[in-house]
Amino acid sequence: MAAGTALVTVEEFLRLQPPRAGHYELHHGEVILATAPKWGHQRIQDRLAALLRSMAGDRAYVTKRCRSVRRRSSRCGRRMSVLH
Repeated sequence: MAAGTALVTVEEFLRLQPPRAGHYELHHGEVILATAPKWGHQRIQDRLAALLRSMAGDRAYVTKRCRSVRRRSSRCGRRMSVLH
């Protein structure tokens, strides 16, 4: 959003129509258009997750998951987390 525009609430954010490409994220009331991760980035995430799984063994559960407050889209922005 451009400077000087009003901030939006979560309810208003959830009513937005999905963009043609990428996905919207809500940052402190400001709507941000985030592009989908590139193929190479996703591949690196997969390799890191596999490495973490092999190192953690039975001590932890490694997963890739969607970000918390964002618009749903077919391409999910992902981050890695290790649950102990």
